[in-house]
Amino acid sequence: MSDYSFAPKAQLVRDDSDIPNGAFWPALNQADFCEQYAIDDDLPNAMIKNALVIAAARTNRRLNSFRQQVESSGAVSLATADSSTVAELSVVVALYLQAVYSDAKAQLITDSITTGRRVDAENSARTGDELATHYFAQATGAIAEIQGVSATGVYLI
Repeated sequence: MSDYSFAPKAQLVRDDSDIPNGAFWPALNQADFCEQYAIDDDLPNAMIKNALVIAAARTNRRLNSFRQQVESSGAVSLATADSSTVAELSVVVALYLQAVYSDAKAQLITDSITTGRRVDAENSARTGDELATHYFAQATGAIAEIQGVSATGVYLI
């Protein structure tokens, strides 16, 4: 029997291929993002990929002057921009992924907030807005940390 309901279908298999992100920036991985940021199984892979691409573009643009600065010092990628590592992972790469993944999570939260008029919908929207704001702030903090500046005021840039 076919299922003709309008309920979203769970994405049990996430795309594990890397999303290219230019020569300087690290590639993104949708499966890692979904696992690390507890992305709802009901969200389609295409929607998640789109959120990651937009978040990466926004983050790359915000870090453009940083990239130019470290490239002029001889760095060919973000991973070579700073030699600091923790658990064999480049600290700046970890911060970059936090910025992109937090931004993408905030976008997905914002996109999935219902606009219904019910009390439950209003509560979900209020909670969702607060959670999205948290993730946007987390992305901004990671970008500020990469640049070596205070996160205060960076969000407005």
